[in-house]
Amino acid sequence: MSILNHVAFICDPREEINGFVEKLSLEGFSCVPLSPDEDLPSQLRTAHAAVILLSTGFDHPVLISLTQWLKENLPNTPIVHVVGRSDEETVSAPPLPQADGLCYLDMSPTHLAVVLRGVIRSAFTIQELVHANRTLNEISITDSLTGLHNRGYMMDRLNLEFKRAERSGEPLSCLMIDIDHFKNINDTYGHKFGDVILRAVAVRLKHHIRETDILGRYGGEEFLIVLPSTDFDGAEFLAEKLRNGMEQEEFRHDNVSLLVTASFGVASTENREVIAADHLLQLSDRALYQAKESGRNRVCIAGRTKQKRRSKSESSRQSNGEMRLTRVAIVCTDSSPRRFVDALKSNSKYQVFSYDSARDFLTAFKLEVPEMIVIQQGDPAREAFDLCRRIKKQLNELFIPLAIVLGNADDESREQAIQAGADDVFLPDPDPRDFLSRLRTMAHLKRLHDQWRQTHQDLTVTRTRLIRAERLNALGEMAAGIAHDFNNMLAPILGRTQLLKEKCDNSDTLRSLEVIEKAATDGAATIRRIQDFARSATSRNYEVLDVAELVQDCIQITRGRWKDEAEREGRRYVMEVEFRGTLVVYGSSTELREVVTSIIMNCLDAMPDGGTVRFEGQIEEDEVVLLISDTGCGMSEDVLNRVFEPFFSTKRGEGTGLGLSVAYGIVMRHQGRIECSSTPGQGTLLRIRLPLHAGRPSVPILAQAGAPTVPVAADKKRVLDVLVVDDEAPVREVIRDMLEQDDHKVFATESGREALRRIEEHEYDMLITDLSMPEMSGWEVARQARKLRPDLTIILTSGWGRDFSRQQIVKHGVNFLMPKPVPFTTLKRLTRLVAQGQVVTPDP
Repeated sequence: MSILNHVAFICDPREEINGFVEKLSLEGFSCVPLSPDEDLPSQLRTAHAAVILLSTGFDHPVLISLTQWLKENLPNTPIVHVVGRSDEETVSAPPLPQADGLCYLDMSPTHLAVVLRGVIRSAFTIQELVHANRTLNEISITDSLTGLHNRGYMMDRLNLEFKRAERSGEPLSCLMIDIDHFKNINDTYGHKFGDVILRAVAVRLKHHIRETDILGRYGGEEFLIVLPSTDFDGAEFLAEKLRNGMEQEEFRHDNVSLLVTASFGVASTENREVIAADHLLQLSDRALYQAKESGRNRVCIAGRTKQKRRSKSESSRQSNGEMRLTRVAIVCTDSSPRRFVDALKSNSKYQVFSYDSARDFLTAFKLEVPEMIVIQQGDPAREAFDLCRRIKKQLNELFIPLAIVLGNADDESREQAIQAGADDVFLPDPDPRDFLSRLRTMAHLKRLHDQWRQTHQDLTVTRTRLIRAERLNALGEMAAGIAHDFNNMLAPILGRTQLLKEKCDNSDTLRSLEVIEKAATDGAATIRRIQDFARSATSRNYEVLDVAELVQDCIQITRGRWKDEAEREGRRYVMEVEFRGTLVVYGSSTELREVVTSIIMNCLDAMPDGGTVRFEGQIEEDEVVLLISDTGCGMSEDVLNRVFEPFFSTKRGEGTGLGLSVAYGIVMRHQGRIECSSTPGQGTLLRIRLPLHAGRPSVPILAQAGAPTVPVAADKKRVLDVLVVDDEAPVREVIRDMLEQDDHKVFATESGREALRRIEEHEYDMLITDLSMPEMSGWEVARQARKLRPDLTIILTSGWGRDFSRQQIVKHGVNFLMPKPVPFTTLKRLTRLVAQGQVVTPDP
């Protein structure tokens, strides 16, 4: 670090500088004389000078060498040349190179101080600007939350690495990473905890990559890694290594420990279809989407299988000696022999079609478009240019290389050919070797353009379908949120109605209350169907299921489509159900419900004028077989072969092409099989086979979430002290009134923190807490309350329905889960069980 007002003076030891040093001292400067003959670098390091004075008394080559050395090794320290005299000859001398200032031995002390302080101030200002620019640059390329590179920087580096890979011929891979179920983490534990997860994931990813790899945050919960000099195998190995590390290590923060997984999408320039950096990124994003759709916590690779298949077919074609010929059309109105025409016809790579007039060519052009066109300029000269313009106009966006062989080697003809749209211009009677070489270049350019065009179309279609799929996901999330709000609204309506029924003696009023109760109950059932439809299909909460009940649920979920909407438009659909025996499977109800719902929607689409959908269930050996058939239009063999292919759709832009593809993945995850058979005009049959579960369907999670109850004497009943926590005042009050009607003592609060304070001060028998509350969620309230009172009975109410696993309920110390709206009879039965001592003790 430099010391202000301290200078180092490099001069010849024989030079008289005492008077100059005294002037510096008078102005508050300290000066240390240095000799270039001694150890100059170590002297300068220990001097910590704010400015270096360099005497010009040295020989000119020595002076130049010293100045350059100082600038290279001390770039932040200004250099001032000290000239012997300020006479006319010295002042008029040419300026010395690379110096930051100039002073003289005979300069007055005041003038000398002004010069040095100005140089020092300028040097410090420049250093501050450099530091500020460096800081601003780091800020502009850094994500503030994770400390990784941001998206803009990653895009620049990806483009740079792609160009470098093209020049060197080395592979470049791209890795897209998405944290699984991150929205659920934010909703359950809050955004602050979500930020903790993002930072922790960033640290883990950074720890496992190479120094040459570029890691950044792509956006939201997505990360991007650019892997230079890495092929498919290397990228897949790194992805699996990162995935395993994420899966096995828990994230811990405060009192919360959580297992977080991630999905990975891999793409590489080893895939020959990759022609741009953006294309590489799109392929990795597509692979990531496939990983998320096929179950998450996995690695999917874009293009490797397809590339291997293409390479195999190419090698097979080459081994059989087959070669595709390039079709070239030559329009030559001049019948004189041409060397380039003969060379082209004799080349085995081209199939040549010759035309003697523009009319003959245009007639053939309407029937079949060639891959390249060569026009020989004849008489009149402008006929070739007019033909070129006409061809380019007809081609529109289609790219066909077109070359003109001039009749006259003048600049005007060349300019006219270029203006007419020619892609290449040849001089009269070109050399055959040069002509064939440039023709090969045009053929290669056409292939690249065709690949780009096809890729652009594929990406456009994929982007459209992904946007549509994301909109559907957003609609599902919005529907789930609306269902939650409706449950909160229905809870006080149903509760108050049931309370009034208990007190009412008037028969007319009682009938009216029963109508209100039934309407509220029907509304709650509708809300549950919306929640079942909108629920994430990747929750993976496996349970024992009755296939017949699951199918009936799906029929009711889709009722609005096949009944209400159809009847309004004059169509009629019939749902026929026939099941033989009890069909029990073990799996995720949300995932299997999505499979059946998707198939029903496809059946309805295949019957635009109405028809019948039939469901048959039976047991074959150790499998449950579900047959779903329709009386629709059926499918051709080509469509049938691609029916489970991702993004394949016959709905002309209206469908996402993901329904049956996702259904296929879900059935495979359940160790099952799904098959499809169809005949055009005779309908379609889908056959789903799932492993048979040896047992009866389980009871939905409504009560017990832990160990068996401990029965006691039925007459042992007592009044309970109950604490109710809910941020919705109407819900809180109706629960309190329900319990007080049964003579229990009820204390209500809207804050989780206030509830925990009360639990510390008072010994309650029961805690009823809502799940979604500000500041502290119901999970946190239950977990902290269980620590304070291990014997406390905890009931969790939720407007989100029943989408919670038994493991999640037990982990947070909850005894009972009651979806809203809470029926009075259910709440009454539970409180009586607790009052009689039948308490459920959660598992550890």
